[in-house]
Amino acid sequence: MSKILGRVCLRKNGKEYLSKRGATLNIGGVKRNPVVGSQRVHGYSEEIVAPELEFTISYDSNTDLTELQNDSSSTILFEPDVGRKWTLIEAFMTDPPSIKEQDGEVDLKYSGTRCEPM
Repeated sequence: MSKILGRVCLRKNGKEYLSKRGATLNIGGVKRNPVVGSQRVHGYSEEIVAPELEFTISYDSNTDLTELQNDSSSTILFEPDVGRKWTLIEAFMTDPPSIKEQDGEVDLKYSGTRCEPM
């Protein structure tokens, strides 16, 4: 029986995040869009989609939001517990960090130039 993904470790430039469950990685690549005519599908067009990584970290006294917000060229490792790892290369933060007081969490969203398996 195959093991199913259950946990992910996230590291930026070698430093482990205090990440919570629920991280989402879109490895990017080619998106195909249907081209529809009045009577049938004519084919498809393609566009490039940037890779994206969304996750939540625990907020503590060591969390530097300014450093996170100014981040514009990092390497982020997405390390699932099922083996294959992914690297988000030249990663940059796309949205300002969003702090949730009630849960003591910070939402982070990154994109990059590419996402490669290791």
